[in-house]
Amino acid sequence: MTAPDYNLLTPAVLDSLLKRPIEKALGEREIKRINDIYANYDYYNGKQDVNEFGQYIYPTESTDRKGRDFEPTRYWTNYFKAFIKRKSRWQMAGQHSIDVKPTKDDRASNEKSQKVEDLLTKLWHDNQMDAKKMQIARDRLIAGSVAVKLSFNPRTGKLHWIWHNASEVFPIYSKDGFHDLIGCDIIIAQESREEVDRLEYVRQSFRLDESRNECWVDERVFDETLQEIEVIQDKTYLGFDFIPMVMFDVETVNSNTTNFDDLEDMKVLTRILNDMMEDANDSLKFEMFSMTVIKNAKLDNPDDIVVAPGSLLKVDSAQGGHPADVESVQNGFKWKEAYKDQYNRIKSALHELSGLPMIVPQELNFGGMNDRALQVLYQDIIQETQEHWLKYNEDFKELFEKSLMYLQARKDSKKFSYDKSTVSSVELSELDISMNFILPLPDDRENLVDLLTKEVDTGFESRKNAMKRLGVKNPGEKENEIFEELMQQRNMDDPLGDGLRNLRNSATSPIEEELTEDNTIPQEQEELMDEE
Repeated sequence: MTAPDYNLLTPAVLDSLLKRPIEKALGEREIKRINDIYANYDYYNGKQDVNEFGQYIYPTESTDRKGRDFEPTRYWTNYFKAFIKRKSRWQMAGQHSIDVKPTKDDRASNEKSQKVEDLLTKLWHDNQMDAKKMQIARDRLIAGSVAVKLSFNPRTGKLHWIWHNASEVFPIYSKDGFHDLIGCDIIIAQESREEVDRLEYVRQSFRLDESRNECWVDERVFDETLQEIEVIQDKTYLGFDFIPMVMFDVETVNSNTTNFDDLEDMKVLTRILNDMMEDANDSLKFEMFSMTVIKNAKLDNPDDIVVAPGSLLKVDSAQGGHPADVESVQNGFKWKEAYKDQYNRIKSALHELSGLPMIVPQELNFGGMNDRALQVLYQDIIQETQEHWLKYNEDFKELFEKSLMYLQARKDSKKFSYDKSTVSSVELSELDISMNFILPLPDDRENLVDLLTKEVDTGFESRKNAMKRLGVKNPGEKENEIFEELMQQRNMDDPLGDGLRNLRNSATSPIEEELTEDNTIPQEQEELMDEE
């Protein structure tokens, strides 16, 4: 007799059978990363309680009484969302700009770099980056990464920066130690166009062909079983040697999970604070509405007791020797100070973890604060923001350089919305491209102008760079504008200067009409000309 084999369906086999085809294709590591991202977004959107399956739900959806005989208060304050939004404002709320400097300091190189800077600024505005940068910063902090795809629209002749959440992007890096981006898949789930309650996946793939040193792309649609149902774009070579994707990661090393660990620490402290607020609300209810105790009373139906202001209660003694009695059990909020201290300690730890001070400048009881005092007050968050800017600068530099190379590959298109001569003349080795980040602090312009004036007067700073530090978008045009205004003012203050000399060569000059009969200039005019 053969013994039955109970190991045919082990837990591992069952898990494998229950997995969707897309989960098998992506692998456990990617699925865990996507689940962590979705969990962070759920928590950010207010789902800060956990059900029996370990999934985040809204506190109002919870049915767990936590061992209590009454329905506890459901309360939550979304500190997690508040801190994420504050951090993103620190990183991207400033008036940032693009700075292009030439590697050679000559007039031709300066003019060329200025044209490239104007081109990149146009790309920035065309892609509405001033409106998108805050959301980009939030998504980057929540998911740990955000990606942008470069795409050229032949109908308009414009280059688009298309942003994707990290859950949709699957980058492929080289394994030779250089960590180069050699491929990328963008997978977007959408409702099936043919079957109700079914999904289909749109996959766009980029790969580098090493034999041709060129990037190609294809785009296809798959059903839930990963069977191909449509080819949107077959394998097409793009004409350049890079992947048109840029990853904006929080961490520089992919194996580092510090960002997710920090977010989990914030969730733990947020949950403790919300639990304390729920307990405080319940304690307040017991203090305001005391429990009623009925002793030695005969009650036919206890549910007939009315608990309301001014209500009348009639009770009969159940035993002749012991009279009936009704009293209330009063509760006092005796742990107020201990609760307050503990709440402040935990909230202080949450602020310390996020780098944001608990001080609100609007609530300070003294006058305005200058720029230096604010920097001291917000030193931790400023230093953290500047650390993020270091990584942002590298990623934006890569985005700008790839955009310029992409435009060079498309400059012969029928429609091209950019200056072809500027695009053709770009040599990345001759340019230093970077972002000029500005802290979103109140503009203490008076002190900054005084400082820059002293630096320019002593020769420590140039006028052009001083204007950039003041936030002037185009210092060259501003210098020309100032020069023209000075010349106009000089002409108004000195009407007999250059204006008189220019009129000497005019046949209809009013000076000639004032000549005397012997063709000499009157004495008064001659004296004025001599003075000039």
